[in-house]
Amino acid sequence: MPPRQQCALEVPGFTEMCSEVDLAGAFRRLSTPSASLSRQFATACEALNLQRKHAGLCLEPTCPTHVTHLRSVRTKLLNYYHQLAAPPISTLPKARLGVTFLWRDTRRLSKFADRTGVLEIGNVAYNIAVATTAIAAESLKDQRPGSTNSAATLFEEAACAFAHVRALLTADASQLWRDPARANMELREASLFAMEEVNLAYAARCHYDALEEEGAAAETLAGAAHAAAVAFGRAAARMQRAVDAKGGLDSLFGEWFRATDVERSYYLSQVVPPCRGGGGSRSSIVRSGSICSIRSSSVLRSPLTSSCVLRQARLQAAEIAGRAARPAMQETLSPPPPPPT
Repeated sequence: MPPRQQCALEVPGFTEMCSEVDLAGAFRRLSTPSASLSRQFATACEALNLQRKHAGLCLEPTCPTHVTHLRSVRTKLLNYYHQLAAPPISTLPKARLGVTFLWRDTRRLSKFADRTGVLEIGNVAYNIAVATTAIAAESLKDQRPGSTNSAATLFEEAACAFAHVRALLTADASQLWRDPARANMELREASLFAMEEVNLAYAARCHYDALEEEGAAAETLAGAAHAAAVAFGRAAARMQRAVDAKGGLDSLFGEWFRATDVERSYYLSQVVPPCRGGGGSRSSIVRSGSICSIRSSSVLRSPLTSSCVLRQARLQAAEIAGRAARPAMQETLSPPPPPPT
């Protein structure tokens, strides 16, 4: 059995807000002269302006990266996102504001301009997902009881956040995210898919580690190991597609393959627990596409037959649980209900 190799999880950097925009003044100018600005609208405009400034400051590359700061970054970004995506601001056409939103990619090499607001809300939501991933990665280093389960929850939330960003951009009629000249590489579909699957894979790792800490039975651990191996295989496939898409994504995901391969190899070695009485058979794991299938007639004839079935059932349950967690993050990113008038 190969020894466990600990690989540090690489977390992508934040994209950078690189323009100061007076959103409050722009939204006020958008109203017709005959319209009377309500106190609620004026307050929302001022709050939006202030929250954008706070969000921009916390994304600067010189900011610290410890977990306390990361939690603060996530809170500020969520506040700005909720304000931007909630009425009355969300009901106004951003294209008529007459302002240009500028964002720089994680490599700090290229700037991208947009006047529709799609680039703005996409990058804000993306950075929320990145901050959640970074907090989860820091939680992996925590040795306190319960930290592994907390990390699993955070990784699942991050995966849901990346899926939410992809849904936002896919729903946009302009399809801005498909044009490399109009949107930063982090917002491309291949990138978002890869980040989603990487986070789900590390959530599966955390579930396995939690069971191991609890002293779970060998068959239970084998089921969790199988789910983790499948998840890391799926993540590797998505990262390969991102690398093949090029346009900068090869540099963004090229270094992730080593960690993913090491993790997947380890969990494949843990899939079948040793048989009692010695001479236990092992299954050969054949990866086809994104599915790991167990093919071994000796396993099918052994007392482990029932555990093989259980592994498949647990895998399906783990996948359902991971997908079911997404509405929770969707709810987190969804705008809060408007206050009663």
